[in-house]
Amino acid sequence: MIEGGTWQATAVGEKGIRSYHLTDLTSLFSTMASVAHQYEAAATPEQKQAFYNTTLAQVYDAGTEVELSSSELQQRAEKIGPPYAANLLFISAGVDVQADRLEVTFLGVHSDQTFSVLKLMGDTSRDAVWRHLDEAMGSTFKTTDGRTLPVQIQAIDSGFNADQVIKFVLAQRKKARSAYAVKGKEGFDRLPLAQGGRLKGQMRLLIVGSDAGKLAVQKALALQEIGPGYIRLPGHVDADYFEGLASEELRVKVIKGARRYAYHRTVKRNEPLDCLVS
Repeated sequence: MIEGGTWQATAVGEKGIRSYHLTDLTSLFSTMASVAHQYEAAATPEQKQAFYNTTLAQVYDAGTEVELSSSELQQRAEKIGPPYAANLLFISAGVDVQADRLEVTFLGVHSDQTFSVLKLMGDTSRDAVWRHLDEAMGSTFKTTDGRTLPVQIQAIDSGFNADQVIKFVLAQRKKARSAYAVKGKEGFDRLPLAQGGRLKGQMRLLIVGSDAGKLAVQKALALQEIGPGYIRLPGHVDADYFEGLASEELRVKVIKGARRYAYHRTVKRNEPLDCLVS
């Protein structure tokens, strides 16, 4: 079809000058398989922009790739509570630490991925709040087939109040609980999870590639049909939780003279998103 095509001008240009707007799909030296491979290999927004611009000859806007509405997320919320589905396999907990509160998300992993949310409010420098968190981490989740699952792994944000986080993680490990201090780092060139240095010389810190993590979570939240990767949202939380899930969007920023995609917070509270990323 391409070999039988003809060139047709679509605009009036300068005399003697010709310009072309072509997709790589029209090239005799390109195949659909090679284009598909390039698309799958473009993991970061910068790589996808290069693919859209140079291969498809199209404009790319990362901000429109994943568009989340807090109201739409809340509308699809459902009742999630004990006893949980029989195919529940694994429970993890992500904890975001702020100056005046802790926020915790329990994520239950099974065929259709569900999670339940527990919020703890209070000054994180006070031992009482951390005692409540310890009790929460000792929670168990009963399933319809009679099993009782514990929290198998904890990721505790250490970006604020690191001394308390270290104290808490060490105490959890003494109880034979898998707990890790984590810290998010921006940049799509980072691995989703990597070992960092020692946190105040007391334990190994895990570095979370926050940008790649947020994009993966947003894509999962954007799925409309239940299937692999779909996240079921609980109906027992308030509207602020759903606003937090949809609290960030990708925008272009100039960093050290170069244009880069970076997340921009659109509302104040983004802890629900951070908890899922960790």
